[in-house]
Amino acid sequence: MELTLSEQQSAAWRTVKAHLEMKLAAHRLRLEGPLDLDETNRVRGRIAELKSCLGLERPDESPVA
Repeated sequence: MELTLSEQQSAAWRTVKAHLEMKLAAHRLRLEGPLDLDETNRVRGRIAELKSCLGLERPDESPVA
């Protein structure tokens, strides 16, 4: 799935994108602090999910067979 150009330029997407980017930055900062292995993995999972959501505005970059 990807967003259309019109959707990418909408005020709603810009608001959501800014929120996701702020959360991503906060989670990255958490990784710099003292975390046990389980919490580190949870934070990394959250980061991966946020990056996936932010990736909706880019075309799928998987190779075509």
